[in-house]
Amino acid sequence: MSPAKVELHIQANTLRASIESEPVVIVEVVEVLAWLGAACRASPDVDHPVYCSPAVEEGDTAAQFRVTFNTRNIRSGSDSSGGRLAEGHPPDIDVPVLMPTTTLTEPADLSHCWTWLVRNPVVVEGYPVLRRSNGEKGLEIDLGLMTELAKAHRMVTFDDLLILNGLCSMLVAVAEDAGSVIWHYILGSIGRPVLLNEAREHCKQAALVNASSLLRSRHFVGLTTSSIVLTGTKHASYDVGFTGPNFMLTGYAVKDLTVGFSKIFAMSAKLVPGHKDTRFTHSKAECYELQIGYVKSTRVLFYDVREDRAWLVNGLDALLHLSRAYLSSPYAEPAENDLHTHLIEQFQHRDFVKGRWQTAHEVLCNPKNLKIRIGHTYEPDNEASSAALEEGPQSTLPGMHFKDVVSNFCEIMREIKAHNEDARRRDAEQIATKRPFASQQIVGFGFADIMSMQQTMQPRFAKLKSSAQSWMKVASQAGAINILGSGFG
Repeated sequence: MSPAKVELHIQANTLRASIESEPVVIVEVVEVLAWLGAACRASPDVDHPVYCSPAVEEGDTAAQFRVTFNTRNIRSGSDSSGGRLAEGHPPDIDVPVLMPTTTLTEPADLSHCWTWLVRNPVVVEGYPVLRRSNGEKGLEIDLGLMTELAKAHRMVTFDDLLILNGLCSMLVAVAEDAGSVIWHYILGSIGRPVLLNEAREHCKQAALVNASSLLRSRHFVGLTTSSIVLTGTKHASYDVGFTGPNFMLTGYAVKDLTVGFSKIFAMSAKLVPGHKDTRFTHSKAECYELQIGYVKSTRVLFYDVREDRAWLVNGLDALLHLSRAYLSSPYAEPAENDLHTHLIEQFQHRDFVKGRWQTAHEVLCNPKNLKIRIGHTYEPDNEASSAALEEGPQSTLPGMHFKDVVSNFCEIMREIKAHNEDARRRDAEQIATKRPFASQQIVGFGFADIMSMQQTMQPRFAKLKSSAQSWMKVASQAGAINILGSGFG
């Protein structure tokens, strides 16, 4: 490239650039100054960030250029003129500069946490950036610059979170995926220090990120703190398919694990133990709400083998999704007996009620849902009915209601969790010799297998692409149980 002589002069709010070089070099310098002019502006709205897009046009002669800037609010999307017309005479160009004079106030929407790092932030619209193949959100920023702007230089691990801590601010690593680390920026009010225990309040679903990967990772600041959980809603996808013939091979610590559904037997006599003969521990364990409450602390990773995507949810959301899916899944008994349409009509889905989304616990404990009857009820009070039952009932679980379905899936989740913890202990001894490629595959149980309520289920695995290999680490660190399927939506 030919050398170029560039002189810059700032007068008032105008930048005048004088360039001496070949035409192609002059055009490139004009482009660079246009991007800089957009990036160095300040938002005219001190409370919200704005988009800014530069436009370079020819002037009155072929040797003149005009650079204008247009801004629009990120939230409203309304356009407003935020630039001034500037004229230059090449080798001269005029680029208007707006000097920031106001301080940044805290944004009301915490999903824009990256805006706290700078004053009057402007997003340059149209500027080419590195590809985000995994859909990373937020502002990509250099690690050193991020810590300097946040004034958070001390790295600590607290409550299973990796935190860059400062006096009045902190950066919390919330996720690590395919060479990218996502951070949430927490800024205290003026003069108020931020305590480490506040990190978990803002980042409830965050998993511990490996500190050794920070120097070789891309970094993004931005966390969506308000989201809609689709599990249990009317429009969620419940027809999750099989993952293929991908049963676990030999040589892995989890290979011998199987999970089976408990059979419910119809007894010829109805036995009701008295209160005197029932221990308090057993009496509390029979409580439905306590039973489903046990899985709340369990984390579940739904992994779509077709799309190479995953969703990490808490145990209650996963329990609701599994239980609702049973009513309409093509691999479950209701659909096989053409009962699913009627059952779906009866089910009270998760909805937006009284200004908020219902919790999974509310839907699972909805009296109308608990009374939904599935299949047929068998009461073999005589020899004929008992003989008919032995020949084979029309329903796998006789006299089953939605409450029974939830209880069954609750037990399955507890079994899988116990198997996972046992497998992880054995994994520690085998990982060096028998699992050299552990990060290249994810191991779990099939969603469709669970829907079919097979007496025995074998674990399955899915090969991970390079962009998704961090999911196995996330699942392991979170102690999650993995449920694999195809077509989660």
